[in-house]
Amino acid sequence: MAFRVSFHTYPAFWPFPISWKRWSTLSYKYEYGDALRQGMKRHGIATSKAKKDELPNSDIAVVWSWKQHRLIEGMLSAGRHVLVMERGFLPNRRDWCSLALDGFNGRGRFAPPGDDGERWEKNFARFLKPWKQTEGDYALIIGKGENDVSLHGADFKAWVNKQTELLRNAGHRVIYRPHPDRPTPCPQGAELSTGSLQSDLSRVSFVVSFNSSTDVEAILAGIPAVITDVGSLAYPVASHSVSEPILRPDRSEWCNEMAWRQWTLAELRNGDAWDHVRQLLP
Repeated sequence: MAFRVSFHTYPAFWPFPISWKRWSTLSYKYEYGDALRQGMKRHGIATSKAKKDELPNSDIAVVWSWKQHRLIEGMLSAGRHVLVMERGFLPNRRDWCSLALDGFNGRGRFAPPGDDGERWEKNFARFLKPWKQTEGDYALIIGKGENDVSLHGADFKAWVNKQTELLRNAGHRVIYRPHPDRPTPCPQGAELSTGSLQSDLSRVSFVVSFNSSTDVEAILAGIPAVITDVGSLAYPVASHSVSEPILRPDRSEWCNEMAWRQWTLAELRNGDAWDHVRQLLP
């Protein structure tokens, strides 16, 4: 089948100056989106640039993150597909790009691993630490921005208040770590973290999260996690309620799958990434 693919990943340009931080984010998205487009062309796929949030006449729309809601809803309701680009999940995240079909992060679909662990061993094995077996000083709640797209409409304030109450009732000291860019207030009964993530993880018993990129960092560091939303990439290797026993499962299968969910710039550009992802399509 000959797919038609529209790219809604090219940044808009403003008639006024923007900050260097903002431009560095936009240029990153442009570079990786353009590399994927080149890789698709190597496979003979017809691609085109398209406006953001405008429903295209294509089989697949490529977007960054989960923000172009009118476009996404229109494509999926018509039985067409959305390919979601996002930063990598494993270190170093800025050097990789994830590709999920028809959903954001853990809600997306990913093609199965292409080997028995060789990709993981080559690129990521050094980041995996043994499970922490000893009790720490507290439970660490991971914060999110109030309107983060990965919440999918959930009330984060209500969620974090409930988790804090449950943890306190179970006798845990609770530390709240706000999102570094979009902080939300520390819930009553918790203490506000003022240190680095590495410092917080060094003395923690387990982390509690709705879903976050920090989940993956914690699991790699051997810190058990309670994760309540399937959108987290670490959901399969975590407990899902603070009332459940803390789990320390075998992470081998999860690691292998994660290694095949993100791509380098070169792999996007030479077509390897698309060659893997297209297994999900008819």
